Amino acid sequence: MDDLKERIEAIPGRLDRVRERIERAAGTAGRDPAAVRLVAVTKSFPLEIVRGAIDAGISDIGENRVQEGREKIEAAGREAATWHLVGHLQSNKARWAIRLFDMIQSVDSLPLAEELQHRAEIEEREVPVLVQVGMMRPPGTNPALSWGPPGLRSRFGASTQRIPSGRSSRITILSRCDTGISVTSSY
Repeated sequence: MDDLKERIEAIPGRLDRVRERIERAAGTAGRDPAAVRLVAVTKSFPLEIVRGAIDAGISDIGENRVQEGREKIEAAGREAATWHLVGHLQSNKARWAIRLFDMIQSVDSLPLAEELQHRAEIEEREVPVLVQVGMMRPPGTNPALSWGPPGLRSRFGASTQRIPSGRSSRITILSRCDTGISVTSSY
């Protein structure tokens, strides 16, 4: 228990160091640090750590699995944070993903996007997604969408046009280049 208490007490200091690094990196890139969203991924961390992160000022929490996310969201409270699904999502879990998460960062196929759109319409929710586009695919990784940005809107548009609330959705492309740096672009 003491180890858990020490880990929770260390969160504010660690968060300060991460925010300082974000500020330096944003400054180097000529970007506003306030435009950078920090998502604390709490995969396999106990609920006490999640609560400690929220208490320290983390407003965005990422979960890797729908079921683990569900347990933490129900225990910590729906309004305690903005909840992100960051792990691979199977279509059969799309219903729960739409109900639980505020953003889904792991859409890797058009059928999954269509299922999410269908579930969003049923739930009358708007949930932004990050679309994983396969610019390069290292061996042994999950297959990403096999098409790049040219024509993306026309191929993906049917799944991202509008939802019942009348607000338009956006497509964000998350790609991994050979340097290992993630690059995002919004359309």
